[in-house]
Parts: sequence; C-alpha cells; structure tokens
Amino acid sequence: MRASELGHVECIPLLLAESYVTTAAGTTALMKASVANRPSAVRLLLHEAGLQDAEGRTALMAAAQRNHQEVVEILVDCEKGITDKEAKTALVHAILNKATDCIEPLLRSEREFTQISPLMVDVSLGKPISAEAYRSELRRFDVHGNTALMYAVMAKNYSGIQALLESEGGMQSPSGAFGLLLAVELQDLRGIEIIAQCPQECSLYDAHGDTVLTYAIKRKLKGSMQALVKLLFDAPTSNGTLPLDIALTEDNGEAYALL
Repeated sequence: MRASELGHVECIPLLLAESYVTTAAGTTALMKASVANRPSAVRLLLHEAGLQDAEGRTALMAAAQRNHQEVVEILVDCEKGITDKEAKTALVHAILNKATDCIEPLLRSEREFTQISPLMVDVSLGKPISAEAYRSELRRFDVHGNTALMYAVMAKNYSGIQALLESEGGMQSPSGAFGLLLAVELQDLRGIEIIAQCPQECSLYDAHGDTVLTYAIKRKLKGSMQALVKLLFDAPTSNGTLPLDIALTEDNGEAYALL
C-alpha cells in the first residue's frame, strides 16, 4: 500500500498478495495512489476499482476532489455512477471542490448513466443560463434526485440559482436534499441569501425532520445559523421542536446566543 502511495510501481507487482487489503478506515492501495496522483500506480491497481471506504468514497472520488485529471480519466469508466454515504457521486465531489479539470471528463462519462441534462451540465460549469432557454429541461431529476438548481448551488453559480429558483424552488430529492439545505451545508452565505427568498425552500424539512436552521444548529454551522436565524428562529422541526430547544439539547452556546 505504501508503495502505491509513493509511486514505486516496480514494487507493486510483488505486492499483489496484499490486494484488497484496507486500512481501518477502508482505504485501499488504489485510493492512496489516487490521492497521491500516481497514474502509473493507479493503472496497476485497477483490480481494486469499485471498492469503497468507510464513508462510501471511491478512488475516483478521491481523485476528483483533488483535481487529478489523469487519474480521473483512468478510473472514470470503472467507477462511474457510484455514490458515497451522502449520495454524492465523483462528479458532485468535483463540482464541490471546484476541480475544473475533472468536471468535463466526469460529465462525459456520467451524463447518460445518471440522466444529467444539458441544463445541469451548463450550471455545473458555471455558465449563465436562462430558464426560458431551457424550458423543456426544468424540474427534472437525475438518477440520484439532484435538480439543476441543486447543481447550481453546488457549483456556487449564483446567476444560475437566481434563474432557476422560481421554477425549481421547493423540489426535494428522495434522500431529503434540496437547494437551501445544500447551501447551508456549504455555508454559502450568498447562496443562502438568494434561495431563502423562496418560501417553498424555507418550509422544507430534511430526511430527519429538521428545518435548515435546526440542521445548521446540530452541525454547529455558525455562518449558516447567522444567515437563517432571523427568518426561521421560531420554525419548529417536523415533530414540533423549536430551534432554541435544539440549541439547548445540542449544547450549542453560539446558537443559543443568536436565538
């Protein structure tokens, strides 16, 4: 495993007996080679493609996060479409990490498989769009439940968010994700400001019944809490628990002070 991380490809054939050995966190030799940007080692370890670590992440996701384009191009057909425990694909990880060299090859590979529309592609790449020009593609989901608005949020494409909010605001994936929740998770204050203009987004709950404010309180997302507190300070969770009670239960002094 150490040989793959350091790129000592001459040693790897001698160590094939260690194939599929993982660390306590589920990390494989292929994942280590991908993180270290060792394309030659990655090619020799492709038999480990498809394995996931404790968080459900693959070698392709690791490379996509770090903008390792050559490694992504080697792995993309072997691991396309796999999601981690947060339902994120390698493409989503690339978008979130602004891995601009990796977004295009991942889009080419995942487009048909994941039903990503041209609108989703364009907002992911940060292109300005108009809802009118893409009318036939509005309100679609990819196979993982993401909308074009969600892709715009992940890409921090603010003009795209604004253009799509009227048509796609309030749409939610089967896993409970929605645009405002993603902006809160990213602590993207500009994104929160724009999407919070949509009442349908502000009224949604996540898969656990949390509002976006109680979600932020539980995760101690200070910037997101500050952005939402005036709007949702008295909005309860789906089971009727108020944000102040959540702050006390979670021992979140910053949230308590804001409320």
